[in-house]
Amino acid sequence: MTFTNPEDYEKIQPTDFVDLVGVESLAEGSKITLVAKHKDGSKDEIPLSHTFNEGQIGYVACILFVRMEWSLMLPLPDGTRPDLR
Repeated sequence: MTFTNPEDYEKIQPTDFVDLVGVESLAEGSKITLVAKHKDGSKDEIPLSHTFNEGQIGYVACILFVRMEWSLMLPLPDGTRPDLR
């Protein structure tokens, strides 16, 4: 993935939390948006471009699934684990 507008790179701050919107429906030619949530509560929505083909999209989907499963196994900040029943 790359920034559609290279100057948008400057909008990301070291303390930002980021979300990728559109990854769940990733397809050839689809659009992805990086949402940078800044410490002051403001946010920037930054368009991203990709050149993933069908095979690469399947690989990305597998990685995202494994990361999601792994995050469900991690304890919450209070030390408890999520109840997945």
